[in-house]
Amino acid sequence: MVYQTDLKESEWDLIKTYFEPNSKRGSSHKHEKKQIVNGICTC
Repeated sequence: MVYQTDLKESEWDLIKTYFEPNSKRGSSHKHEKKQIVNGICTC
């Protein structure tokens, strides 16, 4: 489902580097970072 508040790809491209992990250790994430940010922005 797409919401008006969801980030566009061009907007996500501007900030996605801030959400990249510092190391490759640990397990993969259950949710995409973009989905988490979109969820926060709907509030």
